[in-house]
Amino acid sequence: MPMVWKGYLSLGGAAVPCNSTGLEIEPGFKFSDDVISSKGHVINYAQIQNAYQGTVEFPLNRDFMATLWAWAITARDTTKTVILSPDGTTVYTYPETSGKCLVKTLTITGAQNDYIKCSLDLVATGRSAAGSVPTYTATSTTNVNYTPIPYWKTSFISTTPTAYGGASDATQVVSWNVSINNNQFVLYTFDLSNDPHDIQPGLMDVTGNVVLYNATTTPIPSDGGSTIITIDNDSLTLNYLVYTKYAMEMSGPNVKATRSCDFRSIGDTTNTPIRE
Repeated sequence: MPMVWKGYLSLGGAAVPCNSTGLEIEPGFKFSDDVISSKGHVINYAQIQNAYQGTVEFPLNRDFMATLWAWAITARDTTKTVILSPDGTTVYTYPETSGKCLVKTLTITGAQNDYIKCSLDLVATGRSAAGSVPTYTATSTTNVNYTPIPYWKTSFISTTPTAYGGASDATQVVSWNVSINNNQFVLYTFDLSNDPHDIQPGLMDVTGNVVLYNATTTPIPSDGGSTIITIDNDSLTLNYLVYTKYAMEMSGPNVKATRSCDFRSIGDTTNTPIRE
């Protein structure tokens, strides 16, 4: 019997145990509600544009980080193969033989007492009903705490103009998340197919949130500088942070006062908003 726990996911050749996946075909239909029968109901329809997209959620592990950064940041227009089986029996490979499967949005979340989580929105030009079972990294004492990576093996550090997150800084980080939106646009053409013809990356938009705590008072951080996100043995650099919201709300007794800061990272003539 097909079972959901027998499902598997392979992203760019790396096996990823996932929490959930919504990657699927979304068939398009056009119902001719302007052409009705004498009985007063729709009598025909046509198939229109198909979409191949969805969200994959999984815990981040060290073996997959290099693939993920390249796919979402440094080589945004380079396709990778996604092999997905929701039940261990039905298998799909995205894209089809000669197409694209790209990252629309990557969100990384660091929360206390948890592992680092990833949410990956993917978009593809098509799929085929084939694929092979991936081999997962074996769990043993040699890879505990990096498959997956726990929250305490990460840091979110700003040095200028407002210092926070470092071991000796008065202001510490309670939680953080960052989202990389590649704003991929899907192109359909008159090529005798209702599948996408091509996918291209648009404007890279990097946003996120960091929650700060200071035992005395948590200051509003100043715009500017660069921020380093360290995840296990790797790091990402946010080029220049603009804080768009920095609320410090009253939470009631016996709850520490924190400041929740939304931000957007922008690039410059040399650097992208986020880089390895």
